[in-house]
Amino acid sequence: PSAGNFSPRVATVAAPGARMERFKLRRMKANARERNRMHGLNAALDNLRKVVPCYSKTQKLSKIETLRLAKNYIWALSEILRSGKSPDLVSFNAKDNFSSTQKPFPVSGNTGKGALDNPGGINE
Repeated sequence: PSAGNFSPRVATVAAPGARMERFKLRRMKANARERNRMHGLNAALDNLRKVVPCYSKTQKLSKIETLRLAKNYIWALSEILRSGKSPDLVSFNAKDNFSSTQKPFPVSGNTGKGALDNPGGINE
């Protein structure tokens, strides 16, 4: 490289206070991004709770309960489509997804143990 294009870097020592201020500013920005991410995630879970059928109107499903119920509900709908059976022939027991005051999405017919208890043999 030619001498005209080269500008040597001069080592500068930042004052400890300035370094701490930069660190605090970076943390504040990272915290704001994380807060926004969590607000978005919580909004998405609230929207999911609105469309996944559940009898309980008094207690909000937890995040994991919401995701498990949605997974089982999607599986149940896909089984209905795959088998061609009407929904009243489908049983669903979501004992792992609900507290004792909550009920799974409404289906007619047998509510005992059935094919939808453990969709596809999935271990949770």
